[in-house]
Amino acid sequence: RVNERFSLGVNGAYVTTPASGELNVATGLQLGRVAAESRSWGAFSSYRASPTLSGTLQYNLSRNIIGDSAIRNVVPDSATGTGIGSGTDLDLTPGVIAAVGGDTEETGIRVDKELSPTNTLLTAYTYRTYDFDNGVDEYSHTPTVGWLHQISGATSFRVQAGPRIFSDTVEPDIYALVTHELPAGEIEVSYTRTESVLAGVVGKVESEMADVEFDWQRSAKLRFNGGLNYGTIKQEQSAAKVYQVGVEAQYRVSQKFYLTASWVYSRQKETFGPPLVIPRNVVSVGFVLRYPTQQESSTEEG
Repeated sequence: RVNERFSLGVNGAYVTTPASGELNVATGLQLGRVAAESRSWGAFSSYRASPTLSGTLQYNLSRNIIGDSAIRNVVPDSATGTGIGSGTDLDLTPGVIAAVGGDTEETGIRVDKELSPTNTLLTAYTYRTYDFDNGVDEYSHTPTVGWLHQISGATSFRVQAGPRIFSDTVEPDIYALVTHELPAGEIEVSYTRTESVLAGVVGKVESEMADVEFDWQRSAKLRFNGGLNYGTIKQEQSAAKVYQVGVEAQYRVSQKFYLTASWVYSRQKETFGPPLVIPRNVVSVGFVLRYPTQQESSTEEG
């Protein structure tokens, strides 16, 4: 934070995985065990012009690299539109669409105006471009207007919607969220309809997601979070439904060291290729190192 009114920030991430579906975090869709990489970085700046008016500018760039570099110039299969043609030498599971990477670039601006202690007007505009390795390019413009309302001291409601414009088509872009705070945590219920990309699939897809998530501080050292998710993903004649449930536990050993364990079960019915029903269980354990701690960070800012 530069000062009380102006903030700047940057972020970046690198992920490599033997299963490209691991990159589809927003939708949870699995498309086969094809190696993939994701590289992303972003920057933002925010400015509070007055106690009731603030604005944010942000930019994000991400790149998915799917399989070998030999597939970079694969021409889309005219019959399926999948991008898996005779030019690829990858050993792909039949029907799995996982042969083309690409870049996603997003630029956005948001302005929030507090109308009263319980009501805030939300306005935003987002421009996205998609550049796939086989030469397919797409874009979209999304202006939205929304409302944030504090229903009570513990419950708030947020909705934001607008037209998403691309080529000669207009689709709705919607985000709605209800948050309820509990004595030792919170519950969130959300609905999202937007566009997304799937690692290995040429062209953006339409997604609808409904989520119920919770966060519970069981004790000073033990915390749980998890949720239920349901989503549909569509692209022309292809479609998929994804169901997912998961829970994570985090145990604080010290102010800087945490142990984690999680379980996620997902089941999907998809027709990105031959109709498939794919159940999946994932159990993981790990640890988290934090530095500086929140207490140290607060002391430094003070």
